[in-house]
Amino acid sequence: MAFKFNFALDTPEPTATTSPGVDPAGEQPQGSIPERAACEVSLNWSDPAPAVILADPVPFTLNTETNPTHNGNGNVGKSGLDDTRGVLYRRQLSDAKFQLAQQDTMTEDSNGQTQSNVMGESPPTGGRQFNYDQFVHYVEVTDLVQGEYEGGMKTWECAADLVYYLARTFPHWQAMPDLRVLELGCGSALPGVFCLTALPQARVDMQDYNEEVLRLVTIPNILINTAWRPSDTWLAEVEHSSSIGVEIPVGISNSTSDDSIDEVGVSDRKDQLARLQQRCRVFAGDWSHMAPLLRSSQQPGPHESQYDLILTSETIYSQRSQRKLYQLIRSVLKPTGIALIAAKSVYFGCDGSLHTFAQLVEAQGEMTLRNVATVGNQVRREILELRFK
Repeated sequence: MAFKFNFALDTPEPTATTSPGVDPAGEQPQGSIPERAACEVSLNWSDPAPAVILADPVPFTLNTETNPTHNGNGNVGKSGLDDTRGVLYRRQLSDAKFQLAQQDTMTEDSNGQTQSNVMGESPPTGGRQFNYDQFVHYVEVTDLVQGEYEGGMKTWECAADLVYYLARTFPHWQAMPDLRVLELGCGSALPGVFCLTALPQARVDMQDYNEEVLRLVTIPNILINTAWRPSDTWLAEVEHSSSIGVEIPVGISNSTSDDSIDEVGVSDRKDQLARLQQRCRVFAGDWSHMAPLLRSSQQPGPHESQYDLILTSETIYSQRSQRKLYQLIRSVLKPTGIALIAAKSVYFGCDGSLHTFAQLVEAQGEMTLRNVATVGNQVRREILELRFK
């Protein structure tokens, strides 16, 4: 049966035909799929940085009512008088592919095989050789290659659902001091980026299976929405005049003639990046190996290495990954914390669903799961709240 994930915000790429539980690149059964080691990735741009990032706006409405009320559909009841409009920017998939092509440099490995490297002078932190041709092949033909690629280059619908839900319930999160947030399987990281930009008291960590995804999509999205974000006035003017997206300058220049940088100079951008690095960490690797690394916080206190809020979207399509996800959440969530899981009710061609995840939670007997929002008619999407009993 075909694995179909064709409901991303990006224009869907051609989807390869593959059987669930089989790696099309190696025809390996599930049990023999290697797991990637966990590592922390530097929150900085790998040289050379492109001059601009082509991005799409993702608008949202921020609820600023003091006492929002929930209705039966998980939406927040509000008068409309206390709303603030905001926008996030996400890098276009085509722009990331263009960077891959522009920065590809060919080298030979120890066996005389040609390899590609788009990471400049900095090899992947996890110690793996970045194979450009192989990675582009994965991105072009499929959304999942078990053990190699987990679809993080695209922005999936449930990630946007989670942003909208966080925006609707904003007063709740705003009232929490020293909020610690973790986004698992982040990809384009829109929910995590929302927390970074809307909640200045929050420290936000982000994780994706692929370090390549973190470098090509996650970190660019973090930077263009925070340390390297131009003024809102400039962004609004460019967005209004462009039909293909917003070209956000990211190359650091000493020139003062760049209107996009506005009053925020080079030194200010560097200061913002330094402050950002104190609030945000980025991790790559398999969930099975992630808990010790996430718990390695240097902050004092009994629960400082645990999280108040864990976010994840479109990550339960495999029962194998569901078990890993559940174990990681229970390992790093504070006793009073909340995990929000955004997902489609059913993933055609996959063995994971909201039903199988609910069965897993019930069988473990440690946590409770409830629906807090439902979206969509033809393809039902839900946001579930997971917490300890």
